[in-house]
Amino acid sequence: MERAKAADKLTFFEEFGASGDNKAQVLADHIAVFNGLGVPWMPWQISKPGNGAKDFEFWTDEAAYDAVKQGALQAGKEESAQQFPDQCA
Repeated sequence: MERAKAADKLTFFEEFGASGDNKAQVLADHIAVFNGLGVPWMPWQISKPGNGAKDFEFWTDEAAYDAVKQGALQAGKEESAQQFPDQCA
């Protein structure tokens, strides 16, 4: 993050995922790091219905979706490490 700031670049974590029995915890751990850095993030894909823990997609009917949802709610409470320009102005 510090190198991005020094280079006047914006950072965004995108298209990350996980699979396996501990999918939800792996996602929650990654999201906690991103939120702790104050950097926005976007997971690979949210869909319904799904293949559960064996796939990288985030299905709305599995625990991994709850990890992403809770991480997003927490991100809204964190101070951002960078300011994105207002594209709507």
